[in-house]
Amino acid sequence: MLLLSAGLLTGLAFPGMTNLSDGATRHRAGVVFAADEAGAASAALMVGVFAVPWVGLTAIAVGLAILQLAVIPAVVVALRRATH
Repeated sequence: MLLLSAGLLTGLAFPGMTNLSDGATRHRAGVVFAADEAGAASAALMVGVFAVPWVGLTAIAVGLAILQLAVIPAVVVALRRATH
């Protein structure tokens, strides 16, 4: 619970600080950063409390490795689109 609240508060502080500069792009970046922090905190909580005891640490590590490998094609496509 502390991890979730700390991540959420850290993420929410970023848009508040960017509002001082009145930048719409910066505000959007702050909102995305807050969502990222909240997602990371909730994922860490779910994995630590439920997934590791249920399937084990080895299966979690293999699953995360597969997910990271699956993201590579999407990153390559996004980078190609960004350069064109």
